[in-house]
Amino acid sequence: MPSFTGDASPFGGGDPYADYRTADFPFTQYADLADRRLGAGVIAANDEFFAERENLLKPGAAEFDPEHFGHKGKIMDGWETRRRRG
Repeated sequence: MPSFTGDASPFGGGDPYADYRTADFPFTQYADLADRRLGAGVIAANDEFFAERENLLKPGAAEFDPEHFGHKGKIMDGWETRRRRG
């Protein structure tokens, strides 16, 4: 019988939170239209429970600290909407 799981050994090391994607994307030579220096801004958001909407405009790579918590819970460099049930 063939094995469909492949090599199921545990995580071998490295940073599990690291972003191992390529540093340069093909569109990086274009102007960043979400840059505050060009007048970008977030006009409205209906829910800022997890994080402030201005996080959408932060330049540079995203930051993530698995040990960092604030009064709203886990602190992440981003913004997301809250999922409502019912």
